[in-house]
Amino acid sequence: MDTKMRTILVRILLIVGLVVGLSACKHIQKEEADIIVVDPTTGQQAWTDTRSGLIDRVQNAFGSKWVGDKEVGSGATGNVSVIIVGSDTNITSSLDILTYTDLINFRDSLYGDQVGPRAKDIYTQLLNGTSDSLWKRLVTRFIKNQSVSKFDLDACTSQASVDIAEKQGTTVFKSVLKNISQGGTTSDTLGTEMCQTISNVASQMVEIDRRVNTPHATCNEDTSKNPKGCSDILGAAEVIADKLHDSEGLDKRDLGNETTLELNACVLYASDMAHYDNDGPTLFGEWDLDNNTGIEATQQGKDEAQNRIPDGYPNFSGGSEVYAPYLGHLTDNHPRSKQELREMKFYWSSFFKETGANLKPGTRNLCIGNELHNKGDK
Repeated sequence: MDTKMRTILVRILLIVGLVVGLSACKHIQKEEADIIVVDPTTGQQAWTDTRSGLIDRVQNAFGSKWVGDKEVGSGATGNVSVIIVGSDTNITSSLDILTYTDLINFRDSLYGDQVGPRAKDIYTQLLNGTSDSLWKRLVTRFIKNQSVSKFDLDACTSQASVDIAEKQGTTVFKSVLKNISQGGTTSDTLGTEMCQTISNVASQMVEIDRRVNTPHATCNEDTSKNPKGCSDILGAAEVIADKLHDSEGLDKRDLGNETTLELNACVLYASDMAHYDNDGPTLFGEWDLDNNTGIEATQQGKDEAQNRIPDGYPNFSGGSEVYAPYLGHLTDNHPRSKQELREMKFYWSSFFKETGANLKPGTRNLCIGNELHNKGDK
């Protein structure tokens, strides 16, 4: 065999190998369960910062999906709940902001049986959180740029009709309306569905604002015998475990079309992490007084996790992250000593490690659907 023929054969084998490799490749669709813990005793700034990130999450609610061989959209689909802590934090303390099933049912009804490029046009024109989509317009007007307490469903649907009429001036938008009509969605039902979702977000955020701004209850005692605001952080951790176990059915689910779903859990605490319920406070300042190693605080955190959450958090394929950017911040005019702050970090790092999550530092724009999954892209 001469050199020219050998070169041609090698190229053919490389091409065949590439095609086989691509056909064996499995698409990974990443989703996220976002849980925000709000502690009214930590102060208004924590909720103000977190609220801003939550609105960004609402704006980027529809995530990505593999349509044929094309990934349409970006980030993860919204599945967002908020837990308000108090003296007895339980499942009734949780409010659902965005519901995964509702969002994907709506999104998938729009895509229908369209091919990837047409689904991409539908996403860009109707659902995208970064371009001038219909969804972004409505969220910006009724959630970002005005008080949620002023939300009016009729005003939203009227505005949706105005925006749809304006956008119909482009050929691509006309084509999008024609394509979604094949699945039974008209321009009227399109605006109504979007506004109903925004209405739920607005009503839930009104309730969160109300609870945050309501004078918080005081718990029975503390080390100085002066009652302080209740902040049942450990109870919230138990609620999180329950909510994450409810999401287990999504993880590693076969979506067909050579696609599997990988679930990531993202928890953000808008809290100073100073647990205080009716049994009293967690006494961070009384541990490890004779050393800086945090041995006692670490053991206390581990023991409490085993007591509160014996089964730990679910071991999702995408991992579980916990962010506590306000840990140790000033609360109730009580500055934390260096020792207390150190012990709090040891305690909570050990607690979450025992549950199967990673406590990470962070500031703003957390749990908005763009978190890196532990195991990276596959």
